[in-house]
Amino acid sequence: MKTIFFIIEGFISAMNISEQNSNNGSSNNSNQTPERKPNLLDVMKSVLAAMIGVQSDENRERDFKQGNASDYIIVGIVFVIIFVITLMLVVSSVIGDV
Repeated sequence: MKTIFFIIEGFISAMNISEQNSNNGSSNNSNQTPERKPNLLDVMKSVLAAMIGVQSDENRERDFKQGNASDYIIVGIVFVIIFVITLMLVVSSVIGDV
């Protein structure tokens, strides 16, 4: 019973702390952008920019801090597969026409 009480107490105190931070954060951190998890489009843009070689340091740091590595790995593998298939189709169409 004590364990349940401590879990509930910890949950309530965490909720209070997050409410206090959100209230205080709006006035103190107005210049900072809020940290959010990158969505699928953000992940795709980051992976494509990294594959081409134009990924900015700011975006790379954001990806490492906020992103989930498995999301980037999966999207990267899918992009590589699409790239390889596209190259195979282009080469086979060029060789077939010769």
